[in-house]
Amino acid sequence: MREILLRGQRIRYQLERKAVKYINLRVHTDGTVWVSANRHVPLAQVEAVLREKESFVLNARAKMAHRNALAPPPKAYIPGEQFRICGELFTLEQGTAPGVHASRGVLRCGPGDLRAQVQQWIAQTSQAIFAKTAQTATALLAEEPIPVPVTLKMRRMVSRWGSCNPGRGIVTLSTRLLETPLPCIEAVVLHEYVHFLHPDHSAHFYAMLERYMPDYRARIAPLRGDAYHIFYNE
Repeated sequence: MREILLRGQRIRYQLERKAVKYINLRVHTDGTVWVSANRHVPLAQVEAVLREKESFVLNARAKMAHRNALAPPPKAYIPGEQFRICGELFTLEQGTAPGVHASRGVLRCGPGDLRAQVQQWIAQTSQAIFAKTAQTATALLAEEPIPVPVTLKMRRMVSRWGSCNPGRGIVTLSTRLLETPLPCIEAVVLHEYVHFLHPDHSAHFYAMLERYMPDYRARIAPLRGDAYHIFYNE
C-alpha cells in the first residue's frame, strides 16, 4: 500500500504491477483505491495520473462512504426486526402456527429457527415474483427474437440489480431486488430482457425499452435513491 496527498486528503492506494498497456484506476465499493500499471512505468507517472484523476477518486470515495453509511446492518432475524418486501416494510414476529405469512406489515413465522424460515420464504417469494415478471417481459417482447426459454438466476449482487448474458440466454437478478416496489422489479427485468436484442446501452436500446414500457424511467427512479442502499448501474 502507498499513500498520496490529494486536495489535502491522505489517500492510501494499492499499486499492482502487471502486464497492462495503460495505467488503470479503480475505486472499490469499500472505498479502497487500486491502481494497476506495467512494471516499466515509473511511480512518478502513476502518481501523476492519480493527481490528474483526483476529482474522480475523491468523488467516488465520498459516494462509497455515503452509501456504506446508509447500508443497514446484517439481519439478526429476531422479533421486531423489519424486512422490506416489494417496497413495503414488514415487522418480523414469531407465532405458533406453522409457515410464514406476510400481511398488514407483519411477517409472521411459525415455531423454530427464524433465520431459516425467513430466508427460505424470501427465496421462494423471489423466485415466484421474478418468474412472473419474466413472463410479463416475455409477453411484452413477444414479437421480438429473444431466446426461449431464458434461464433466470438469482444471486447477491454488490453494485447492480440485474445482468444479462445474451450469448448464454441467462438473466441474473439481485437477491436485493425483492425489496423494491413491483413496478421497479418489472422495469429491471424488462431492461435485462431487452439486452437480448441490444447488448449495449445505445439509443436503440432505450428506444426499444421505452417503446414497450413508456414509464420506464419513472419506474426506476426509486432505485437511484438512498432507500435501497445500492447503486443502480445501467
